[in-house]
Amino acid sequence: MENENHENTVSSIPAEQFNNFDGVLMKFEQAKIFERYLKAARQGDASSQLFLGCCYAKGEGTRQNYAKAVRWLRKAAEQGDARAQLKLGMCCTRGLSTTLGCEEAADWFLLAAQQGLAEAQNNLGVLYMAGQGVHRNYETGLRWLRAAARQGLLRATYNLFLCYSKGIGVRQDDDETFRWTRKALEVAKKDRPKLKELIAHRRSCNLFP
Repeated sequence: MENENHENTVSSIPAEQFNNFDGVLMKFEQAKIFERYLKAARQGDASSQLFLGCCYAKGEGTRQNYAKAVRWLRKAAEQGDARAQLKLGMCCTRGLSTTLGCEEAADWFLLAAQQGLAEAQNNLGVLYMAGQGVHRNYETGLRWLRAAARQGLLRATYNLFLCYSKGIGVRQDDDETFRWTRKALEVAKKDRPKLKELIAHRRSCNLFP
């Protein structure tokens, strides 16, 4: 009789609760990982501070909190972590950090770009091309975009295509336009997700005035 009651109780639980069980386990694991990194971050480990910043920004393992995300990213960035500098700069451009916005973003992007981080080189190049947070300087902007493109960053390659096809900061040049189009496609063909990234970037691209 006891077994029958147990079976009836189990069978009465809605199926969707079982379907969500994996999600509950994932959140539990994320919370455990978060606590482990929190301890290391408090001890000054830059990689852990970067990890916490990302967790707070995405709401993974903890509640989403942009103020805490920025605080931990800043701690890691001030220790010279290039990825943290990049992400902190992105927070600045989105108004999630200080009121300085793109001005502070340019400073963080520069530090990360000087360490060779392609994404930061691209973002810094875009700021210079658009004159956001810095005095517009096409020569400097193109230099950073080319540095990122040489590392195979698809967004930078496409941005150079835009520059030459529209004559932004350079003389409009069909040969250079074709060259950067071909490079962008070569990068995208090697990785299908990057092809989707190229299409999405092209549709949403409003980087330059």
